[in-house]
Amino acid sequence: MATSDEHSRLLDGVRRWFEQRDQVEHYAQDVAVGFTQAESWLFQSVHSHESVLDLGCAAGRVAVALAQRGCRVVAVDISAALLRVARDVTQSRGCIANYVLVEALDLPFADSSFETVIATKVYCYIPTRILRLKYLEQIKRVLRPGGKLLMTQYITPEQDIGYAYDETFRQIAPNYTVLEPGDTFTIGETGGSYVHWFTARELDDELRQSGLSLMSFHDDRAFGGAGYLALMSLRKATP
Repeated sequence: MATSDEHSRLLDGVRRWFEQRDQVEHYAQDVAVGFTQAESWLFQSVHSHESVLDLGCAAGRVAVALAQRGCRVVAVDISAALLRVARDVTQSRGCIANYVLVEALDLPFADSSFETVIATKVYCYIPTRILRLKYLEQIKRVLRPGGKLLMTQYITPEQDIGYAYDETFRQIAPNYTVLEPGDTFTIGETGGSYVHWFTARELDDELRQSGLSLMSFHDDRAFGGAGYLALMSLRKATP
């Protein structure tokens, strides 16, 4: 997917963030968690032998659990360091998943390749609504007719969005003209990484523009959470 220079720099910052040693170690330890209670509910419609694409797979936590369920899993990430961990973990557990290093926003797969696409807490790392909607178009393309997109994404109460504009944001934001309300930056060894803070209303509105049917939109309070994680199911229409 073609991007502007500013978008490319923002995406490269995300890649560098997930190449950091502390991030790799965090996600490597996270693999043992498997599905959370909320994810188990969201993924209950994913059956064994389904073809599944796991977007932003990190160290393979979701991919491994799906492979152990019997799914045919392809998992992609922009971090070579995380994919090395994912491959090692998958091999050590005696299951099979195909891991692919991708450029940000690229889905190098044929049309209608997957019955299910999963995106856990990755949508926020795509800068600006226009690129996020283009990415959703790619997801729609690789889904089979009737296929589903299952997403989780942190959400922020509308009254708390102002906290995104902290000192880190004020330091980095002047370098960009494409930033939108809710955009902010993390900070770490390799500098700032773009991340977007969604309100529930904004996320719902954006997904309804995707060309996919939004089937459900819940938060995680029914699963022991505080309501800051959205759980979404979308479906591609059948001819």
